[in-house]
Amino acid sequence: MEEEILALRVWTEGWEEDVEVLLPLTESGGSPYLEYLATRRRLSDGEGVTFNFITTAGLDPQQLVRLWDGIVLGAEEPMVLDSLRVVEPRIERIAAVSREVSSGAFVLRMEGSDQRVPLGSMGDGIRRLLALSACLARSANGTVLIDEIDTGLHHTVMAKMWKLVVETALRRKIQVFATTHSMDCVNALAALCEDEPALGPAVLLHRVEKHRGTTVLYSADEFAAAAATGIETRGVRG
Repeated sequence: MEEEILALRVWTEGWEEDVEVLLPLTESGGSPYLEYLATRRRLSDGEGVTFNFITTAGLDPQQLVRLWDGIVLGAEEPMVLDSLRVVEPRIERIAAVSREVSSGAFVLRMEGSDQRVPLGSMGDGIRRLLALSACLARSANGTVLIDEIDTGLHHTVMAKMWKLVVETALRRKIQVFATTHSMDCVNALAALCEDEPALGPAVLLHRVEKHRGTTVLYSADEFAAAAATGIETRGVRG
């Protein structure tokens, strides 16, 4: 039996011939081929090509610490903190205090308290938003893939999560690909595009159907209308 791999399928048109390739995604959150291209570009002209992949389990703790090292005390640290406040508004600061491979590598300081609270005690939603916002903060002019973006998040915070993703992607010129099987997640994105029409042109929804060669494409206006009338827009798991 052939072993299944998780990979990014890339179809390139406009060269001497059309090319389709599979780029395997590693557990550490990237593609060996894309990492190779990034290294070559850094060596040749000093500019990196950033690519991050967030699995349903989140990021490897060591990778998250590495990302945080490039964020702390920088211009994007407030954005990361604001993303965590979507779930817990009392958060004031976050710090990496250990290089151990555990969620305990991060601690939080809460409003009105001098106690350090381990990140691991705050639930899946906080960990998910930290991974998501850290990748966005460190992916300027690059690409972020997110598998099941709603993992660990309550439906009441999904619109704020989408606002963070779309606005940061626009500001930092990031192409984001996110999957979901949650209708609440789709509805939250539709509500955001309806409430803030300026964000709509940056958003497309692709419905993936089993045994179909192409996706069903919805513009922001189309999937907002579908959500308002209760039409199913989620993909079917293959």
